[in-house]
Amino acid sequence: MSTESSHTLVKLPIAKLGASVILACVLCAFAGGAIGTTQGGSMRDGMLTLIAMIPSVGLSPLVLGALPARLAGAWSVPVLGVSMARSLMALSIGLAIYLTMDPSKFVFFLSLLAALLIVMVIEVASVMFLVHEYAPEIPSDVAAEGV
Repeated sequence: MSTESSHTLVKLPIAKLGASVILACVLCAFAGGAIGTTQGGSMRDGMLTLIAMIPSVGLSPLVLGALPARLAGAWSVPVLGVSMARSLMALSIGLAIYLTMDPSKFVFFLSLLAALLIVMVIEVASVMFLVHEYAPEIPSDVAAEGV
């Protein structure tokens, strides 16, 4: 077993993470707008999702990018904390948008919550990729605990 891979400090792929998260938000907004037009609303209802998501999504890669390199498994806690802060920020902005601009409740919150869920999946997948890539391998001849 190589001890070099078990002590490698890595950084999150912030450029890929940020680009994929913004793309997911834009796609969710367009999908929400398309659903809104079929429900008798307008494309505006889905596009308001971007106003709620972009500030919080823009802030999270900046925070994660500013953190120093760490072990692959140690990225889970900062990503979880940033995800929670991003979700609270996006929901707060979304509530303010809903109360002031009066979009279709169904379309707006559907696209907002879908975007939040997809962004969280992307962030968790990036951490899981780092863990899979840089974590030490478990030898196959070691018995599982309790077996």
